[in-house]
Amino acid sequence: LSFLLLLRVVQGAAWGVTMNALSIWYVEFLPTRRRGPLMAAVSLGWPVGRGIVILVAGATGDAWRPLLLIGSVGFALLAISMYQAHESPRFLLSQGNETIARRVLGQMHASSGGRKDGAPERLCLGDVAVDKANPLDSRASLELLLGPYRALLIFSIVVYGTLSVATVLIDNWGPGIFQKLMSPDEVGLPHRILMLFNVGDLCGIILSIVLADRIGRRGSFVIGFFVEGAFLFMMSCSRSWFGPDQAAHVAMAFGFSFSACRCFGWEAASFWTLEAFGTDVRGMAFGLSTAIMRLFSVVSLEVSGGLIHDLTPEACLRTFAGILAIGGAVSLFLMPMETANAPMSEGRAAVA
Repeated sequence: LSFLLLLRVVQGAAWGVTMNALSIWYVEFLPTRRRGPLMAAVSLGWPVGRGIVILVAGATGDAWRPLLLIGSVGFALLAISMYQAHESPRFLLSQGNETIARRVLGQMHASSGGRKDGAPERLCLGDVAVDKANPLDSRASLELLLGPYRALLIFSIVVYGTLSVATVLIDNWGPGIFQKLMSPDEVGLPHRILMLFNVGDLCGIILSIVLADRIGRRGSFVIGFFVEGAFLFMMSCSRSWFGPDQAAHVAMAFGFSFSACRCFGWEAASFWTLEAFGTDVRGMAFGLSTAIMRLFSVVSLEVSGGLIHDLTPEACLRTFAGILAIGGAVSLFLMPMETANAPMSEGRAAVA
């Protein structure tokens, strides 16, 4: 058992590093126009993968080995894909490697059907102010984050922290709470209800693809915090508002709606953090924010473990809704700037 736990820790660390690197790498290739929908489209993998896991779990009696095997296949395919991928030209330029950056752009231009002859030198890297002779090292990047970028970093950490606390509580204690509300006669939350919530998440992501750049990051925060929290609160009132025969179905409807809102907050936090920071500190800013986010998750799970069982399902859901409301207030009133539909900053020009 201890060896299995060790492997799970290693897997979790590898997953965290991979997700951070992949998110940063992907956004640095995207054009300003349609950047939000293109980033949101990647999130479709979450409900699709989760749906596969739910189906496999139902077919195998919740056996853990097939579920881990599915994950390992996904990681293997991802490793092969990333091995063949280009390095980000933005990152190369921030490190002073303009020649290599132009070469990568030329290769991309040619692979997209463009002319090979003379293409690289005609491709535009934008008007950037990067010190090519002195690219930032880790210490200088950290000093920059704690100096000119400090307000942006604090906002990112607070938003991520609030999201992580609400999400880890819902993901860990939610199934038991939902089971008491919707299927009290069942031993656990039925797979059909899990799949219903997963379909809600899928519908929310599709809606986010359409709305991401139209409502901006602030609008996505409103949906991801306030609207999601409102549906959780209404779910907590289902047994008091409706009779026993209707309460479970009403709670399912509110649960579907709350699931459809979840992606908006997470996508807004990720998109905003990736867009707000310059290329030479983007990776460190995103990594710090998500690392501290995971500390929030661990602490909230440890603290809630001794309290959650003393609360009614309704009180738990209202607590979750309250946490989301706090996050919504922070994101709505303290957001430093809107980043949707704005060009991403390059290097130290971002804070010049």
